[in-house]
Amino acid sequence: GETPSPEMVAAAGETTGLSRTLGISLLAFVLIGVITIAALAARNHIANRVTFDKSADVLEERAREILVAAGYPARGVDNARGVTMSGEYVGWLGGQDRSPGRWDVLSNAPAPVLRFWYRTSPRELMPAASSWMPTVNDPPLAVSGMASVVVDQQGRLLEFITMPPQLETDQGEAGAAPDWQPLFNAAGFTMSEFTSVPPRWTPRIYADHRTAWEGAMPGTPAARVRVEAAAYRGRPVVFQVVWPWTVPQRMEQARPSALMRTLAVGGAVLLVVMLAGAIALARTNIMSGRADASGASRVALFLIAVWVAAWALGARHSLAADSEADLFFSALAFSIANVGFTWLFYLGLEPFVRRFCPEMLIGWTRLLRAQYRDPLVGRDVLVGCAVGVLLVLLGALSPMIGAAMSGVPGPPRVSNAAYLLGAQHSVSSLLRVLPNALQIAMFGTFIYVVLLALVRRRAVAIGILAVLFGALVLAEGGGAERLWIILLFAALLVIPLLYAFIRYGLLALATSMAVNQALQLAPLTLDLTKPHALASSMTILLVGGLAAYAFHVSRAGGGLLRRFVPSA
Repeated sequence: GETPSPEMVAAAGETTGLSRTLGISLLAFVLIGVITIAALAARNHIANRVTFDKSADVLEERAREILVAAGYPARGVDNARGVTMSGEYVGWLGGQDRSPGRWDVLSNAPAPVLRFWYRTSPRELMPAASSWMPTVNDPPLAVSGMASVVVDQQGRLLEFITMPPQLETDQGEAGAAPDWQPLFNAAGFTMSEFTSVPPRWTPRIYADHRTAWEGAMPGTPAARVRVEAAAYRGRPVVFQVVWPWTVPQRMEQARPSALMRTLAVGGAVLLVVMLAGAIALARTNIMSGRADASGASRVALFLIAVWVAAWALGARHSLAADSEADLFFSALAFSIANVGFTWLFYLGLEPFVRRFCPEMLIGWTRLLRAQYRDPLVGRDVLVGCAVGVLLVLLGALSPMIGAAMSGVPGPPRVSNAAYLLGAQHSVSSLLRVLPNALQIAMFGTFIYVVLLALVRRRAVAIGILAVLFGALVLAEGGGAERLWIILLFAALLVIPLLYAFIRYGLLALATSMAVNQALQLAPLTLDLTKPHALASSMTILLVGGLAAYAFHVSRAGGGLLRRFVPSA
């Protein structure tokens, strides 16, 4: 009934790690599993389905050429670029074609999957939101001379827009139509094959001339594609390709259902209640001396350091000292606010974990006390790596099993497009996995302890936790056609995750979450000619290296070949 100190928890438990046979088996599973996941991604991931033979630098140069063709400078005082991966075309294609080979067209898709954007501005592009870098819409297109060009993975124009002068001049004839042929060529369309139609999509900037055309969609003649354009004093200011699946984002969309609104309100209320409870418990634990203030501080400082490192690599920086200082302190404030929740929950609920199930914190507590070469730490990390790989492997096999049973392959997966922008953005994205994975693991641990404190029976608490985990899996796979497949898939995911969590504790769960997210977010490939091959190789080497180091530590110096080497 007493709460052991963190030092007592760290000193308790086993002092040996994994046996040689089990350690080698887990390490081999991780290495083979990661390679298998990368091989399966050739068909499961959209980045491997679509031909990306142009780098970000080539697409940027293409965007500049389009600006010059439209009569504008290729560069401004400040320039920015980025990339997003769109699943809209994939969703539309899935509704049009139910054949087994419906995704084969993606290898030469005439429609956009990747959207590369390039922006120029006569002023510094400082994002108005809390994002680390400008986006295609942030900062807003509100300064005269700002321009934005969006192209697809082949460099074909999707959207061109530029802000006209605020003060009108006598240059150019009001209402005159420019030559649209260069922009049609940039979009990869033949202008003579399009028919003039009344414009319907209003531009978001001022124009004194509007026009529109319709024609057959390349590769799918039965579908129609629309081009909306606008000009100001004889110069093009808007050119937009409107596809059959394009949604008018500036118009009010369908309101969420009553259930979704109830869940949103309930989630907000739950968050406020949990935050208030964490503050009260943290205060009580600090005053009673039960709180692990040292451990909470180490966790908070580590997470803040990770956030700052991710920002340094992934954010867009300014040469102006005042602007860079604003960006830094904005990122630091965001990281402190994010980490503050973790710090509060740790102070408030970690003592209860030590009281009800201290064995789940042994490896974690030793790691916090810098015992990096402790065999138990290595064991927990290696087990977590294996479980994380297993989760991703099951997720990669699930579409193949569903396709084999239904005859219709599921849609390829869309992931973070930042990995296509280079090594520093890839590292930044991988670093941001750590705080998220650790917070999820801590949250799951705290829920389990609260359940254990309420029901007082371990089996019942585990059962409730399994149902909660399973519900999350069911929500993700809610669109599947066979319910029993979803239930089987949920069980295959939940059982190993729960076993690793209950048997090995918080550190194993956090590691499995981090590995799972890293392998899910990165577009893996074994084809070194792909533009995301560097990001894929970095992720594979990171997971494999972590597992290899964890195996070495778990052997407590026993090594892999020690039994074959005669002792002195």
